[in-house]
Amino acid sequence: MPTPTARDLSGKAPLFVYLQGGDREHLPAGDYIRVVAHCSGANKKLLHHNFALHTRGARLCRLLDSLLDSADVDLKHKIDPVQGLIPPVVLPHATREGCECVFRYLELIQTRVPTLLSKPLRAPLEELVYEWEMNYLLEHCFLSGVADEKKSAALCRTLAKKGPQAMDLVLEVAMLADFLLIEPLRDLTCALLASLALSAGSEKELLQLCGLDHALTEEELEPLYKQLCFLRPEDGLA
Repeated sequence: MPTPTARDLSGKAPLFVYLQGGDREHLPAGDYIRVVAHCSGANKKLLHHNFALHTRGARLCRLLDSLLDSADVDLKHKIDPVQGLIPPVVLPHATREGCECVFRYLELIQTRVPTLLSKPLRAPLEELVYEWEMNYLLEHCFLSGVADEKKSAALCRTLAKKGPQAMDLVLEVAMLADFLLIEPLRDLTCALLASLALSAGSEKELLQLCGLDHALTEEELEPLYKQLCFLRPEDGLA
């Protein structure tokens, strides 16, 4: 698909900033909110990663958009330089890499219109979406070594060889997109997962990609569906 012409936003404030100083660091000047990612590090120690997210990016997340709309901001008073326009938004089980991947997508759709994906998929994902969308997935949602795999079948083989942990980041991005209600990103990442499954050369390769030794029954899948409801067949893209 052709790449749409992008608007120049080079003069705008950064869409997101990683706050090295943690939860005490002031937000940059301007319309920013604080986003805090919580995840477990070594020895199960809880790690906190603080970000400043500009409202022009937050407005593309329906969850944050509604929070901004409902916030009772009294413009006669000075906005808290640490907290921002609304209380900090906490993302549980989120890594710095996952958050930055989501924010990069919000940056891209400032100037681009995402593909509206139909369900079920009519073809491999690379035939349905813009080049910038596939580049985003390959360059940002996986560890190094897959950016050259432009076809779903080849990507599936490569990821299956790397093991299921190679899917961790794209799965996290899908979950964050679902939590923040970024429908285009949720649909794009879920469509990639469906495209990989449909392009697997064999059931063995598909199981290897998922890190399984046997196909799960509906009963075994139910806990997963409860945690990630968008993966249910009636809600997904496969």
